[in-house]
Amino acid sequence: MAAIGWASSERPDSPDVRQWPFATFAGTHHVDGGLCVLLEGAALRQAESLARSAALTTRWATGGTTWLVAFRPLLPDEKSCSDLAVPRQN
Repeated sequence: MAAIGWASSERPDSPDVRQWPFATFAGTHHVDGGLCVLLEGAALRQAESLARSAALTTRWATGGTTWLVAFRPLLPDEKSCSDLAVPRQN
């Protein structure tokens, strides 16, 4: 599963802000204007549970920033965050 995060703000407008329990988004692969973290093994199971319990307005706090996060399962031909990047057209 991939988690794609977009920096929201230091002061989120959502009352539902939770601590991000996974690897930080800093320095990760860019996907759709956000940053991508790959979740596998035990982290995958935890992410599936968190994704089910989160609302669209849930924000995730880590490193002094809050993030809007989309959890996305990988398709059979996708193995990493780089597989999710949309190719640029000239």
